[in-house]
Amino acid sequence: MKKIFLTLVVLSGFVLMVPPVGMADIADFFITVNVPQATGVNIVAVEVLSDGDVFGETPVTSFDFNPLDLTTDGVWLPDHYYAIDVGVSGGAGSTDITVQYTEGSSPSEQPSDNTLGYKTTASFFSVTGGPAPADQDQTPLSTSAGAEALLIDLIGGVSITPTMLDGGFFRAYVGIYAGDDATTFPEGKPFTNSDVPSPPAYTGTLTITATVA
Repeated sequence: MKKIFLTLVVLSGFVLMVPPVGMADIADFFITVNVPQATGVNIVAVEVLSDGDVFGETPVTSFDFNPLDLTTDGVWLPDHYYAIDVGVSGGAGSTDITVQYTEGSSPSEQPSDNTLGYKTTASFFSVTGGPAPADQDQTPLSTSAGAEALLIDLIGGVSITPTMLDGGFFRAYVGIYAGDDATTFPEGKPFTNSDVPSPPAYTGTLTITATVA
């Protein structure tokens, strides 16, 4: 009896291990992923040191280009410029952006075609990668005023669309014109000793308007 019982147990185990002939199963697993829509826009500006392009970590709300130092070329320049970053927050998406300049005041004897707008420049980029600036890739953006422009040429405003940004975020660099690129800035005029000294200061306002696209 013991021998017969062992034989039956072995046969039963073998039957359980062999899949039924002619039978199959199918399972569908439905997958869902929701990418959140951006809920806002961030506009942040920082100072950048000209020597080594070192980005500051503290956001600024105004661009103070003082003090100026006289170069060997006879041009007055600061040791820094500014970077403005514009991107979405709270989710995925892109931005519609307008960049516009408004001329301010100058010393009373300064010619009207030699004001701050003729002495400051902006350049436009789509930025990907990062998050550190050293790890980012920058692609110049060709706006209606060009990839680089005097601020005076932005009085009518220029537009940057999501198509132009192509998945990146917007960055503009704003600085004092050094007088070294007459081809790009034919109307550009650097600060020299021929300019009327302050006070009052040379002033202007750069306005960035951005909405979630």
